[in-house]
Amino acid sequence: MSNSKSILRFNRFMIEETIFIRNNLQVNECDLNFNIRSKVILSKEKEKAELWSTCTLFDEEFNNGRAPFYLKVTIAGYFECRNFNKEDFKMNAMAIQLPYLRSFITSFTFRSGIHGVTIPPIDLVTFLKKS
Repeated sequence: MSNSKSILRFNRFMIEETIFIRNNLQVNECDLNFNIRSKVILSKEKEKAELWSTCTLFDEEFNNGRAPFYLKVTIAGYFECRNFNKEDFKMNAMAIQLPYLRSFITSFTFRSGIHGVTIPPIDLVTFLKKS
């Protein structure tokens, strides 16, 4: 066994905000349209960090009336870290945090009386290069 310790420790996550608006018009199947934005917040000592990610599904106009709902979810992940750079932290923190976000969205949409929505797995390297 190795005696090495991780420089990143995940403490917890919290769902900070959820906004859900149902489109009351009859809507046929539509392609999933989602966006994720994230920001890193570092403590002054750089020993603690937070990753705040906001995921929106469709838009507030229901993609011109074609989407069944609008959903906005903000999740915050709380970490302890040392000897890291911001880009590496964001990549690793997102890899830890995204399964919680994806699970919440699937569970929430299913329990809202609509077909459960599953955000597909995301290639973080490509995703972060685009953002």
